[in-house]
Order: sequence, then structure tokens, then C-alpha cells
Amino acid sequence: MDEGKVKYVSLIPIVLVTISAMTIMGAGLTGTVKLNTELSMDDYGSLFANLFLIALLVERFIEVFVGILRRQGKVERRRLIETAAPDEKSAAQTVMAIYRSRTNTIAMNVAFGFGLIVSLAGVHTLSVVFDSSQLQGAQEFLFRLSDILLTAGLIAGGSNGINKITSLFGEYLSKSKLTAEGIEPEPKKDEKTG
Repeated sequence: MDEGKVKYVSLIPIVLVTISAMTIMGAGLTGTVKLNTELSMDDYGSLFANLFLIALLVERFIEVFVGILRRQGKVERRRLIETAAPDEKSAAQTVMAIYRSRTNTIAMNVAFGFGLIVSLAGVHTLSVVFDSSQLQGAQEFLFRLSDILLTAGLIAGGSNGINKITSLFGEYLSKSKLTAEGIEPEPKKDEKTG
């Protein structure tokens, strides 16, 4: 696929989201979601701990699955690199890079598929964090669909990504709590200046 086509293909999700948003606004759907203020830090911690555990399990399964499915091909390509003549080494390394890229694509697709299954089975993120009780009809459907897809994406992104989100979210909650109590959080010290 040439570069021009890639640019147009990458615009498709943006166009779909824009059309969906315009349709919702045009239909007069005005329900909103609000942050669920009844949740404690422990509730948020439990949510992220559950997602982290699920992501770890999915990551381990993917390692085994990819190992079974792709290891032999990796060994063969590595052997080609090791036995290639000096003028053929670059081509053999390119073949290995393409193989690894395809393996990563397979792994991400399987991880997202497992994330979808887990999310459809009842593990959700948005519906825990936000109160969506005011949504009805199409908005409720879109919220639930978004919840399923985002949760699946979080799980597919792996434990490292969830760990980063947990850190950022914890930082946000502690800052917002301090601000709500009238206490300004201390600015972070620059490591260079001490």
C-alpha cells in the first residue's frame, strides 16, 4: 500500500467518530455521564488491580500461544541470518524483522480478542468509574459499546500500560482531593535543580 493510501485509511476512524458524534447531537441525545463520586481510592485500586491481573494472564497466554505458533519460524529465520553470506545478511535480517512484525500483529489481535471476551463477560472500566444512569437508548448503547472496546484495549495493551494508567489516575485523584480540601499540592521538584 502506498503512502497516500495509508494516510486516507488512517482517516477512516476519525470520520466515523465525527459522523457518529454529529448523529448523536442531531438526535437530541443530551444525557451525560458523571464521575462516580461514591467510589473510594480502594475501589479504584481494586478495579485497576483486577485489570492488571487479567492483563498479566492474557500476556502469559499470548507468550505460550505465540511460542507454539511462531517459534519454529523464528528459529529457522535466525538460522538463515547466522548462515547467510555477508552480502545476504541484510536481506535475511529484513525477513526476520517482517516475521517479528507479523508475530506482534498476531499477538495484539489475539490479546484484543481475549480482551473483548473478558469485557463481554462482564469486566468493565467506564461503567465502574462513571455513573451512566441518565443515559438512554442510543447513548446508553454507545456508552456500553465504548466501555467494552476501551476495556478490551486496556487488557490488550498489557500490564505495563495499566500500571502507567493506575499511576496517573492515582496522582489525579490525590491532587483533586487535596484541591477539594483547599490544599494545593506541592509542585514536583525538578531532578536537575534538586
